[in-house]
Amino acid sequence: MMKIYKMIKKILFFALTFLINAITFSQVFTSNGIKYNITDATNKNVEVSTNTNFTGTANIPQTVIYNGQNYTVTSIGDNAFSNCIGLSSVIIPSTVSIIGNYAFNNDINLTSVTFPNSVTSIGQYSFSNTGITSLTLPSSVTNLDNGAFYGCTRLNTINIPNVSMSVGNRIFSFCTSLTSVTIPSAFSVITYGMFSDCTSLTNVTIHSNVSIIQQYAFSNCTALNTINCNVTRPINIDSTVFNNVNKTSCTLKVPSTSLTAYQNATIWKDFLNISGLLATESFNSKKSTISVYPNPASEKISVKSETAISKVELYDLSGKKLKESASKEMNISTIPNGNYLLKITDKNGNTETQKLIKK
Repeated sequence: MMKIYKMIKKILFFALTFLINAITFSQVFTSNGIKYNITDATNKNVEVSTNTNFTGTANIPQTVIYNGQNYTVTSIGDNAFSNCIGLSSVIIPSTVSIIGNYAFNNDINLTSVTFPNSVTSIGQYSFSNTGITSLTLPSSVTNLDNGAFYGCTRLNTINIPNVSMSVGNRIFSFCTSLTSVTIPSAFSVITYGMFSDCTSLTNVTIHSNVSIIQQYAFSNCTALNTINCNVTRPINIDSTVFNNVNKTSCTLKVPSTSLTAYQNATIWKDFLNISGLLATESFNSKKSTISVYPNPASEKISVKSETAISKVELYDLSGKKLKESASKEMNISTIPNGNYLLKITDKNGNTETQKLIKK
């Protein structure tokens, strides 16, 4: 009997301890009009909890006081300000690293968000259908989840940091005011529907490091008129990538040495206007220190550069190589008058393409 009593007592003790911990970890309190939830009682961390019908500016502090103790705000919880149509702006402190799923979803009057360089993860549909007009993501972000900025119809400019990150599907889908986008060199994948239905998008620049473009990436981008694709070898894509893009009026600009490859590649060849006027590289994207003279020229050209040149190649606008020189000089007297491309390679293997006029 005594053993049973002790066993029951022990069970009740553990149950009570569990209950107390559960209550502690789900403790919700309000500070300066914003609700918080204790996520770590030991380290005194909190997340922003659900704030129904919040209005005005949400100025989230780095720390809050509860029962006389300081707690650090480390995250913004799931649905924290979801459907708060009166929320106009939010300031996120440098202690926050995670923004939860649907955190600001459907906040149609939210026009301004300040991101600190501490945020590493932006959750699913966290800012979808908000009224933000411009976006600069911090370089600290390593995870951008599905639909993070889906349906932000007033968003017209975005700055994506040149850092490697995990990117979900349809991140900027239905951002109908977005006009131009540059995919940075740290990105190797343009994900499923990433810019689909961005009906005001006119200009896209794709860096040479991109190796995969998934389905519907630019589907229904009906205003698209220029694609600057720096990828030297055409990526295998399916017909949904540029679905409903006007391939008759949209110009596809590709590296000069890749023109023929794009003209024969599945889907890419459907673009009526393919131009081989992009440099293969631009000496690590630094300002060019190369000059070709004279230009226009009739007989001989010379290349001037701060870096030693290993070879100079001459191409016509179809991408066909006509001549090659191992020196800084080239005789062009025998080629017909017209426009050509010079591919210049330095001793380090960097290349730059410049336009040449033969007269």
